[in-house]
Amino acid sequence: RPSFSFGIKECRFVVFCTAHSMPSIFAVVIAVLLRSSAGYTPIDIVKCPPGYTCSSDGSKKACSPGYYCPGKFEFQKICASGTYQSTVGASSIEECTLCAKGKYSSGSGATAKGKCSFCSRGQYQSDTGSSSCIACTAGKFASGVGMRSCFNCRPGKFHPLSGKTSCSACNLGTYQTVAGSTFCIACSPGTYKSQSGSGYKCNICLGGTYQPNVQ
Repeated sequence: RPSFSFGIKECRFVVFCTAHSMPSIFAVVIAVLLRSSAGYTPIDIVKCPPGYTCSSDGSKKACSPGYYCPGKFEFQKICASGTYQSTVGASSIEECTLCAKGKYSSGSGATAKGKCSFCSRGQYQSDTGSSSCIACTAGKFASGVGMRSCFNCRPGKFHPLSGKTSCSACNLGTYQTVAGSTFCIACSPGTYKSQSGSGYKCNICLGGTYQPNVQ
């Protein structure tokens, strides 16, 4: 039975060469021509049903978990990152299930739902089928794993950095009335704030007292 070589890979009338040999369409054309010259008919290699990979001798193999097989000339195709496929014999890309919100899968060809990992604390993912998670922006936080969104720092708290799991309370002499803030505001002269983490503006000094400095 004739064979042919391309680069360092040899194809012996399989439907496709391996991924490192040659473009699939080019391989099919050559395979059809060589098979015809050897007494085989081109129709022999287009009967491969969806969900299987087939070789030139007529044998077929069910598509592996983590892959899908459209049939005909196709080798099995790997499910993309952010998805998983746990069954044998998948025939379409729709059978690659998307990882849920709050989860991700960085590698392709995942074979189980458990391969979708929870986003870490300080991160979130609001979309399905994601290959990574996103750090919470400054002024927001995510205290748990698998978060679909981040929470704003409440009034009286802040954080200037991204990817945080909690917010810091405004110091004495400062305040912040707006949620999701990255800083606190110092009390102006003539006012004061004697409690940390305040979400209210500073108090005016009482009669007979004063505060000359910005706190």
